Amino acid sequence: MRHSFFSLLVLGLLAGCGGASVDSICDKVADCEGDAEREECVAEGNEYQQRAENLGCGDEFDDFLACIDDNFQCVNGSVDGTDTCESILEGCETTDASGSSSGTEG
Repeated sequence: MRHSFFSLLVLGLLAGCGGASVDSICDKVADCEGDAEREECVAEGNEYQQRAENLGCGDEFDDFLACIDDNFQCVNGSVDGTDTCESILEGCETTDASGSSSGTEG
């Protein structure tokens, strides 16, 4: 079973105005890798975005999406060029308001 783009990109880690959004990134992924998992990509992307916002990292998540949008490359049917974007969310690996460790682990 193939993992969705957001699962692979944000596993273990955790756009602004008129910029990139979960939907627009998932559209690019679907165009590159096929439409089969677009719905799952959107659902997971929205979940990660909500987690980031709950941790006070909404701006960082927006920057993360913008980075993906700017660096996205489709190479032989696979997403490439976005690895450096993960570092934007590294500071968001904290505990949530309840004190539970939630970071961005799925």
